[in-house]
Amino acid sequence: MSRRLRVAVDVDGVLVDFVSGLADLVERCTGVRPRGRVTEWDHLAAWGNPVTWEYVREHALKLAESLSWYHEAQDTLARLMRDHDVRFATTPMNVDWLGARAGWLEAHGFPIAKHIHLHDKSWLAADVLIDDGVHNLVGETGVREPCRPICIARPWNAHCPLSVTRVDFADVPMLLG
Repeated sequence: MSRRLRVAVDVDGVLVDFVSGLADLVERCTGVRPRGRVTEWDHLAAWGNPVTWEYVREHALKLAESLSWYHEAQDTLARLMRDHDVRFATTPMNVDWLGARAGWLEAHGFPIAKHIHLHDKSWLAADVLIDDGVHNLVGETGVREPCRPICIARPWNAHCPLSVTRVDFADVPMLLG
């Protein structure tokens, strides 16, 4: 095995299914479950804006409670944590979401000392960032060299530049060695 890398892993869209959690919240608010595949970063816009992002931020705790793991995420994360120094780099919508996200991570066995909450991921000092948001991987708020960006393939990031590795999360441990 190669050296232990400092690996930053985003939470929503990488480890947990944010889209389904958001659909649950919209359904609780409107009584109607959003339909259709989310293929753009603004998930609410993809559904025709059934609620506002302000509403989502106001109900951050309810949203956090409804999040569930992607099927491959727990096993893949366990492999990464066995071989590398992993931290959770997540972007809070607001203070309530920051607390809800931290609580979710703690409840799943990941102590706060392993959390990084920030909007501009160019500040990360990691060897690798694993994220589903292209804007976190390239551009003004994207990671800087020598940090290696890895995009987890989701419908909303199909436009990811070819300069960024885009794979399923389950394939990441093999990429990192």
